[in-house]
Amino acid sequence: PTTPTERAQMSLSALLGDVNILVTTDVHSWLDGHVHLDRPYGQPARTDATFGDVVSLLEHVRLAAAAQGRDVWFFDNGDVLDGTGLSSATPVAGSAVFPLLAAMPYDALNIGNHELYQSDTVTRDLLASGFVASRNGTYLTSNVDRAGSGQPVGSRFALLQGIHGSRLLVLGFVYD
Repeated sequence: PTTPTERAQMSLSALLGDVNILVTTDVHSWLDGHVHLDRPYGQPARTDATFGDVVSLLEHVRLAAAAQGRDVWFFDNGDVLDGTGLSSATPVAGSAVFPLLAAMPYDALNIGNHELYQSDTVTRDLLASGFVASRNGTYLTSNVDRAGSGQPVGSRFALLQGIHGSRLLVLGFVYD
């Protein structure tokens, strides 16, 4: 390998296995990353990646995986709302965030406990806004039912088919 891209591809290829998963979790509407000041004394502040950084990493990993005929799955583990003014600046919480989440190439998303703190978050913000429906069965709520109806908020599970032939059964649980 002679170029930085070729060297990065070779390094990524060595890390790939039979099942390859990249996950975002607890984004809390910090789509542009942020500095964490809660660090050990004397250590530099650390900064999270932006959504653009995450998509770039995913594309590089998927390219390396494709060369080996392997799939890479991309998931979010919940708590996408409730954290910044961006998620609560509009009458429907998250309406400024949902278009950006919809543009992310997630294979599936899981509901998080922060989406459950306010009943309006589920009924109005996730369901009535069309966000859950827009995921076409990949917004997972394996153990979360709507109060009153007992119907799941999203899908209980998803069976995903990779472009290189692998299949993955995905569930989305929230702790009790």
